[in-house]
Amino acid sequence: MERNPMNKKILLVDDEKDIADILRFSLEKKGYMVTVAYGGEEAICLIRSEFFDLLVTDLRMPPPDGLEVMKEIRAVSDETEIVVITGYPSVDTAVRALRDFSAYDFCTKPLRELRHFHLTVEKALERQALRKEKANLMQKLEREIEHHRKTEKILRKSEKELKAEKQKLEDSNTALKVLLEQRNADRAELEKKMLFNINKLVMPWLEKLKCDCPGKKQKICLDIIECNLRDAVMPFINGFSPEYFGFTPREIEICNLVRQGRTSKEIADLFCISVRTVETHRNSIRKKISLDKNDNLRAYLMSSH
Repeated sequence: MERNPMNKKILLVDDEKDIADILRFSLEKKGYMVTVAYGGEEAICLIRSEFFDLLVTDLRMPPPDGLEVMKEIRAVSDETEIVVITGYPSVDTAVRALRDFSAYDFCTKPLRELRHFHLTVEKALERQALRKEKANLMQKLEREIEHHRKTEKILRKSEKELKAEKQKLEDSNTALKVLLEQRNADRAELEKKMLFNINKLVMPWLEKLKCDCPGKKQKICLDIIECNLRDAVMPFINGFSPEYFGFTPREIEICNLVRQGRTSKEIADLFCISVRTVETHRNSIRKKISLDKNDNLRAYLMSSH
């Protein structure tokens, strides 16, 4: 709180020059900066041109009187404190000044002891300092509240954005998981078909070539081919469950030839078996895959292979 009198400006208004000069001299001895106006009109001009911490004014003066001076100072400033000087007949008017213009206090004439007057001035200025400090604290509090509001708004926005990003990431992870599962399923299906084609559709014919091949050198080449093929399919064997485990090797061979468009007679000639035996195998295949006798076996095998 400011207590240094040198920082305080006082406007002293009294049409009685002797009283005004005495009060000015006593206040200046206390260290205050005092400006004197010897009438209401002069006081109003000063009020309109500069700021005063304290207005000390007599009430009974030629117009404009003390009430008009107080009305003028309240029109330009709520921070200026007011101390009224009045005679005994004007006490009611002084009380009105306290009520209507927020005057701090009043002193009655004649001012026989200046000590009470000085104390009133000091207390009025202390109240002004307190009010100013309160206003500053309120402004500071309002700024802090506004800062907290902005911070809270930013945090809410950040939280909302984080939730959106989290949801987006979760959706991406879900989509990625689905893609990975589909990729793994496609890979497993490809491995299954590759293993099936090599083990069931290539190896039997390779074995047949080895049995029918008269040359030793050719048999060695066929052994090498078989060994390399088995090495190639070895990574796909672990955990593999072939779709056609229910078929016999001969039925698998016949399925492959039917899919290629071979007739029962062509298949019979190739395997040196009767056409009736081929038809028996075909009926067994139909039964195992629950295919109606009116449905085309080759079309089914081509669509599901």
